[in-house]
Amino acid sequence: ACMFAYGQTGSGKTFSMLGAEGGRCPSKLDGVIPQIASELFRRTHFGSSAADSKGGYELKASFVEIYNNRVYDLLAASSGSGKYLRPEDR
Repeated sequence: ACMFAYGQTGSGKTFSMLGAEGGRCPSKLDGVIPQIASELFRRTHFGSSAADSKGGYELKASFVEIYNNRVYDLLAASSGSGKYLRPEDR
């Protein structure tokens, strides 16, 4: 699955995707990403007996930002707001 947020600066993309305070403070104002992650982990936890017989679950995620025609990996372990991904890295 893929989610894509597009719009002008200040239009509410980050609030919609992450929620109040950029997703740092769990609340009933959680954005789409924390809600989906929570539900995925809930389902894998409660479905673990069925998964055990089939070898378990594997969850993978990527979180990128496209700004000025550059792609940034926001989950990369680097300083700043993300690691720039060169075209050959994508």
